[in-house]
Amino acid sequence: MEGHEDAVTLRLTGENAKDGIELSALQQFVGHFIGALRRFDRVGRAEPAVKGGHPERRAEAVTAFRLVQLTRGSAVLTLEPVALEKQGDEPLFDEGDKPPLDNVQAMATALAAGKRLDPAVADALDNARRALGGDSSAIEISLPARLATAPLKLDRDEIERAREEERPASGASAISGRLHAIDLEPDKLAVRSPQGIDWTCTYPAALQSEAKALIGDIVVVEGQGEQKSPRTGSMEIHTIRRAYDHDQPVLFSEEQVDLQELRETQSVNTAQGLALVGDPEWQDDEAGERFFDYLLERS
Repeated sequence: MEGHEDAVTLRLTGENAKDGIELSALQQFVGHFIGALRRFDRVGRAEPAVKGGHPERRAEAVTAFRLVQLTRGSAVLTLEPVALEKQGDEPLFDEGDKPPLDNVQAMATALAAGKRLDPAVADALDNARRALGGDSSAIEISLPARLATAPLKLDRDEIERAREEERPASGASAISGRLHAIDLEPDKLAVRSPQGIDWTCTYPAALQSEAKALIGDIVVVEGQGEQKSPRTGSMEIHTIRRAYDHDQPVLFSEEQVDLQELRETQSVNTAQGLALVGDPEWQDDEAGERFFDYLLERS
Protein backbone atom coordinates (compact mmCIF):
# COMPACT_ATOMS: atom_id res chain seq x y z
CA MET A 1 0.00 0.00 0.00
CA GLU A 2 1.53 3.29 -1.13
CA GLY A 3 2.72 5.48 1.71
CA HIS A 4 2.47 2.70 4.27
CA GLU A 5 5.83 0.96 4.47
CA ASP A 6 4.79 -1.16 7.47
CA ALA A 7 1.43 -2.24 6.06
CA VAL A 8 0.29 -5.83 6.62
CA THR A 9 -2.44 -7.07 4.28
CA LEU A 10 -4.95 -9.78 5.18
CA ARG A 11 -6.95 -11.20 2.29
CA LEU A 12 -9.94 -13.08 3.72
CA THR A 13 -12.00 -15.59 1.75
CA GLY A 14 -15.05 -17.57 2.79
CA GLU A 15 -18.84 -17.73 2.69
CA ASN A 16 -19.06 -14.71 5.02
CA ALA A 17 -16.41 -12.73 3.12
CA LYS A 18 -17.78 -12.33 -0.41
CA ASP A 19 -17.64 -8.84 -1.90
CA GLY A 20 -16.99 -7.47 1.59
CA ILE A 21 -17.42 -9.13 4.96
CA GLU A 22 -20.28 -9.41 7.43
CA LEU A 23 -19.65 -7.34 10.57
CA SER A 24 -20.36 -10.25 12.91
CA ALA A 25 -17.86 -12.41 11.00
CA LEU A 26 -15.28 -9.61 11.08
CA GLN A 27 -15.70 -9.22 14.85
CA GLN A 28 -15.19 -12.95 15.41
CA PHE A 29 -12.24 -13.07 13.02
CA VAL A 30 -10.45 -10.16 14.68
CA GLY A 31 -10.93 -11.60 18.18
CA HIS A 32 -9.51 -15.00 17.25
CA PHE A 33 -6.69 -13.58 15.11
CA ILE A 34 -5.56 -11.30 17.94
CA GLY A 35 -5.74 -14.30 20.27
CA ALA A 36 -3.48 -16.30 17.94
CA LEU A 37 -0.88 -13.52 17.85
CA ARG A 38 -0.89 -13.14 21.63
CA ARG A 39 -0.56 -16.87 22.17
CA PHE A 40 2.27 -17.09 19.63
CA ASP A 41 4.20 -14.37 21.48
CA ARG A 42 3.71 -16.06 24.87
CA VAL A 43 4.81 -19.46 23.57
CA GLY A 44 7.91 -17.84 22.08
CA ARG A 45 8.82 -16.64 25.59
CA ALA A 46 8.17 -20.08 27.15
CA GLU A 47 4.98 -18.90 28.89
CA PRO A 48 1.58 -20.63 28.92
CA ALA A 49 -0.19 -19.86 25.64
CA VAL A 50 -3.55 -19.08 27.25
CA LYS A 51 -4.00 -16.60 30.07
CA GLY A 52 -7.23 -15.47 31.66
CA GLY A 53 -8.17 -11.98 32.76
CA HIS A 54 -7.47 -8.65 31.10
CA PRO A 55 -4.58 -8.83 28.56
CA GLU A 56 -1.29 -7.69 30.03
CA ARG A 57 0.63 -4.70 28.61
CA ARG A 58 2.82 -6.85 26.38
CA ALA A 59 -0.15 -8.79 25.01
CA GLU A 60 -1.77 -5.53 23.96
CA ALA A 61 1.46 -4.16 22.49
CA VAL A 62 2.21 -7.16 20.25
CA THR A 63 -1.26 -6.93 18.66
CA ALA A 64 -1.53 -3.14 18.45
CA PHE A 65 -2.59 -2.80 14.82
CA ARG A 66 -4.99 -0.25 13.35
CA LEU A 67 -7.17 -0.87 10.31
CA VAL A 68 -6.19 1.73 7.69
CA GLN A 69 -8.02 0.36 4.67
CA LEU A 70 -10.76 -2.13 3.78
CA THR A 71 -10.76 -2.99 0.09
CA ARG A 72 -13.59 -4.67 -1.75
CA GLY A 73 -12.64 -8.03 -3.16
CA SER A 74 -13.28 -10.95 -0.97
CA ALA A 75 -12.33 -8.86 2.05
CA VAL A 76 -8.94 -7.23 2.02
CA LEU A 77 -7.82 -5.59 5.26
CA THR A 78 -4.75 -3.36 5.45
CA LEU A 79 -3.26 -2.98 8.92
CA GLU A 80 -0.53 -0.80 10.37
CA PRO A 81 1.27 -1.10 13.70
CA VAL A 82 0.36 1.53 16.27
CA ALA A 83 3.34 3.54 17.49
CA LEU A 84 4.58 2.62 20.95
CA GLU A 85 3.37 4.88 23.72
CA LYS A 86 5.58 6.05 26.58
CA GLN A 87 6.67 2.87 28.34
CA GLY A 88 7.53 4.28 31.75
CA ASP A 89 10.39 3.15 33.99
CA GLU A 90 10.21 -0.51 32.95
CA PRO A 91 10.09 -0.55 29.13
CA LEU A 92 9.11 -3.80 27.44
CA PHE A 93 10.67 -2.92 24.10
CA ASP A 94 13.57 -0.93 22.70
CA GLU A 95 13.05 2.49 21.19
CA GLY A 96 12.02 2.14 17.56
CA ASP A 97 10.69 -1.43 17.93
CA LYS A 98 7.43 -2.31 16.19
CA PRO A 99 6.11 -5.19 18.34
CA PRO A 100 2.95 -6.02 16.35
CA LEU A 101 4.81 -6.11 13.05
CA ASP A 102 7.68 -8.14 14.53
CA ASN A 103 5.20 -10.60 16.04
CA VAL A 104 3.14 -11.25 12.92
CA GLN A 105 6.34 -11.47 10.87
CA ALA A 106 7.77 -14.08 13.27
CA MET A 107 4.59 -16.17 13.06
CA ALA A 108 4.38 -15.92 9.27
CA THR A 109 8.08 -16.74 8.89
CA ALA A 110 7.76 -19.79 11.13
CA LEU A 111 4.77 -21.06 9.15
CA ALA A 112 6.44 -20.41 5.80
CA ALA A 113 9.47 -22.40 7.01
CA GLY A 114 7.23 -25.39 7.78
CA LYS A 115 7.57 -25.11 11.54
CA ARG A 116 4.82 -26.39 13.82
CA LEU A 117 2.67 -24.27 16.09
CA ASP A 118 1.60 -24.75 19.66
CA PRO A 119 -1.90 -26.32 19.58
CA ALA A 120 -3.43 -23.26 21.29
CA VAL A 121 -2.06 -20.97 18.57
CA ALA A 122 -3.29 -23.30 15.81
CA ASP A 123 -6.73 -23.49 17.47
CA ALA A 124 -7.05 -19.69 17.52
CA LEU A 125 -5.93 -19.39 13.89
CA ASP A 126 -8.38 -22.07 12.80
CA ASN A 127 -11.20 -20.36 14.70
CA ALA A 128 -10.32 -17.11 12.92
CA ARG A 129 -10.44 -18.91 9.57
CA ARG A 130 -13.74 -20.65 10.34
CA ALA A 131 -15.32 -17.31 11.28
CA LEU A 132 -15.11 -16.49 7.57
CA GLY A 133 -17.50 -19.37 6.79
CA GLY A 134 -17.14 -22.70 4.98
CA ASP A 135 -14.43 -25.38 4.79
CA SER A 136 -12.72 -23.55 1.93
CA SER A 137 -12.23 -20.33 3.91
CA ALA A 138 -8.68 -19.02 4.17
CA ILE A 139 -6.49 -16.18 5.45
CA GLU A 140 -3.72 -14.83 3.24
CA ILE A 141 -1.09 -12.75 5.04
CA SER A 142 1.12 -10.37 3.07
CA LEU A 143 3.91 -8.64 4.97
CA PRO A 144 5.36 -5.23 3.96
CA ALA A 145 6.98 -5.30 0.52
CA ARG A 146 10.35 -4.23 1.97
CA LEU A 147 10.57 -7.58 3.77
CA ALA A 148 10.51 -9.36 0.40
CA THR A 149 8.44 -12.32 1.53
CA ALA A 150 5.80 -14.16 -0.45
CA PRO A 151 2.17 -14.07 0.74
CA LEU A 152 1.29 -16.86 3.19
CA LYS A 153 -2.04 -18.62 2.71
CA LEU A 154 -3.58 -20.31 5.75
CA ASP A 155 -6.35 -22.69 4.78
CA ARG A 156 -7.67 -25.67 6.72
CA ASP A 157 -4.96 -28.05 5.46
CA GLU A 158 -2.10 -25.66 6.17
CA ILE A 159 -3.26 -24.98 9.73
CA GLU A 160 -3.66 -28.70 10.40
CA ARG A 161 -0.14 -29.28 9.07
CA ALA A 162 1.21 -26.64 11.39
CA ARG A 163 -0.62 -27.97 14.42
CA GLU A 164 2.00 -29.32 16.80
CA GLU A 165 1.44 -32.87 17.96
CA GLU A 166 2.57 -33.93 21.40
CA ARG A 167 5.23 -36.54 20.93
CA PRO A 168 6.06 -39.14 23.56
CA ALA A 169 9.44 -38.36 25.07
CA SER A 170 11.63 -41.01 26.65
CA GLY A 171 14.17 -40.49 29.39
CA ALA A 172 12.34 -37.67 31.20
CA SER A 173 14.38 -36.59 34.22
CA ALA A 174 12.29 -33.71 35.60
CA ILE A 175 8.70 -32.56 35.22
CA SER A 176 6.56 -29.84 36.75
CA GLY A 177 2.84 -29.55 37.31
CA ARG A 178 0.10 -29.73 39.91
CA LEU A 179 0.33 -32.54 42.47
CA HIS A 180 -3.34 -33.48 42.37
CA ALA A 181 -3.42 -36.98 43.90
CA ILE A 182 -1.43 -39.17 46.28
CA ASP A 183 -1.77 -42.85 47.21
CA LEU A 184 0.03 -43.99 50.36
CA GLU A 185 -0.22 -47.72 49.67
CA PRO A 186 1.44 -48.23 47.25
CA ASP A 187 3.54 -45.07 47.35
CA LYS A 188 2.33 -43.27 44.25
CA LEU A 189 1.40 -39.71 43.36
CA ALA A 190 -0.01 -37.99 40.28
CA VAL A 191 1.29 -34.80 38.70
CA ARG A 192 -0.56 -33.09 35.85
CA SER A 193 1.69 -30.96 33.65
CA PRO A 194 0.58 -27.70 31.94
CA GLN A 195 0.43 -29.69 28.69
CA GLY A 196 -2.29 -31.90 30.18
CA ILE A 197 -0.05 -34.95 30.67
CA ASP A 198 -0.82 -37.03 33.75
CA TRP A 199 2.37 -38.43 35.27
CA THR A 200 2.04 -41.36 37.68
CA CYS A 201 5.07 -41.32 39.96
CA THR A 202 6.40 -43.83 42.47
CA TYR A 203 8.38 -42.41 45.37
CA PRO A 204 10.48 -43.71 48.27
CA ALA A 205 9.00 -43.83 51.78
CA ALA A 206 11.34 -41.06 52.88
CA LEU A 207 9.44 -38.59 50.64
CA GLN A 208 5.98 -39.43 51.96
CA SER A 209 5.67 -36.61 54.50
CA GLU A 210 7.02 -34.06 52.07
CA ALA A 211 4.69 -35.24 49.30
CA LYS A 212 1.64 -35.09 51.58
CA ALA A 213 2.48 -31.51 52.53
CA LEU A 214 2.58 -30.46 48.86
CA ILE A 215 -0.76 -31.89 47.72
CA GLY A 216 -2.53 -29.31 45.54
CA ASP A 217 0.66 -27.30 44.91
CA ILE A 218 2.63 -26.79 41.71
CA VAL A 219 5.70 -29.00 42.14
CA VAL A 220 8.87 -30.11 40.40
CA VAL A 221 9.76 -33.81 40.61
CA GLU A 222 13.02 -35.37 39.50
CA GLY A 223 13.87 -38.95 38.67
CA GLN A 224 13.69 -41.31 35.68
CA GLY A 225 10.57 -41.68 33.60
CA GLU A 226 8.99 -42.00 30.22
CA GLN A 227 5.99 -40.46 28.49
CA LYS A 228 3.81 -43.39 27.46
CA SER A 229 1.26 -41.54 25.32
CA PRO A 230 0.25 -37.97 24.51
CA ARG A 231 -1.68 -37.86 27.81
CA THR A 232 0.14 -40.21 30.23
CA GLY A 233 3.60 -40.86 31.61
CA SER A 234 5.28 -42.69 34.47
CA MET A 235 8.30 -41.80 36.59
CA GLU A 236 10.26 -43.14 39.53
CA ILE A 237 11.21 -40.04 41.48
CA HIS A 238 13.82 -39.28 44.11
CA THR A 239 13.14 -35.56 44.64
CA ILE A 240 10.02 -33.45 45.04
CA ARG A 241 9.79 -29.74 45.83
CA ARG A 242 7.44 -26.82 45.46
CA ALA A 243 7.95 -25.10 42.10
CA TYR A 244 8.16 -21.69 43.71
CA ASP A 245 7.92 -20.14 47.13
CA HIS A 246 6.49 -16.71 47.67
CA ASP A 247 4.56 -14.69 50.20
CA GLN A 248 1.02 -13.68 49.36
CA PRO A 249 1.10 -9.89 49.09
CA VAL A 250 -1.58 -7.76 50.65
CA LEU A 251 -4.35 -7.49 48.06
CA PHE A 252 -5.88 -4.30 49.40
CA SER A 253 -4.50 -1.29 51.20
CA GLU A 254 -6.08 1.58 53.09
CA GLU A 255 -3.45 3.89 51.62
CA GLN A 256 -4.98 6.19 49.00
CA VAL A 257 -3.29 6.17 45.59
CA ASP A 258 -3.33 9.20 43.32
CA LEU A 259 -5.88 8.59 40.51
CA GLN A 260 -3.53 9.77 37.76
CA GLU A 261 -0.75 7.52 39.07
CA LEU A 262 -3.17 4.60 39.14
CA ARG A 263 -4.24 5.27 35.55
CA GLU A 264 -0.64 5.39 34.35
CA THR A 265 0.29 2.21 36.25
CA GLN A 266 -2.62 0.29 34.72
CA SER A 267 -2.25 1.89 31.25
CA VAL A 268 -5.79 3.32 31.41
CA ASN A 269 -5.96 6.34 29.11
CA THR A 270 -9.67 6.55 28.27
CA ALA A 271 -13.00 5.37 29.59
CA GLN A 272 -13.16 1.57 29.59
CA GLY A 273 -16.13 0.01 27.80
CA LEU A 274 -17.95 -3.20 28.64
CA ALA A 275 -16.05 -4.99 25.87
CA LEU A 276 -12.99 -5.06 28.13
CA VAL A 277 -14.81 -7.16 30.73
CA GLY A 278 -14.78 -10.21 28.45
CA ASP A 279 -11.70 -12.10 27.34
CA PRO A 280 -11.31 -11.70 23.53
CA GLU A 281 -9.30 -14.91 23.43
CA TRP A 282 -11.97 -17.04 25.09
CA GLN A 283 -13.64 -19.74 23.04
CA ASP A 284 -16.10 -22.34 24.24
CA ASP A 285 -14.44 -25.37 22.76
CA GLU A 286 -12.58 -28.53 23.73
CA ALA A 287 -9.33 -26.66 24.34
CA GLY A 288 -11.14 -24.28 26.68
CA GLU A 289 -12.70 -27.16 28.58
CA ARG A 290 -9.26 -28.75 29.06
CA PHE A 291 -7.96 -25.41 30.35
CA PHE A 292 -10.72 -25.21 32.98
CA ASP A 293 -10.28 -28.88 33.83
CA TYR A 294 -6.64 -28.12 34.68
CA LEU A 295 -7.50 -25.03 36.73
CA LEU A 296 -10.38 -26.58 38.62
CA GLU A 297 -8.99 -30.13 38.75
CA ARG A 298 -12.19 -31.50 37.27
CA SER A 299 -12.13 -35.18 36.45
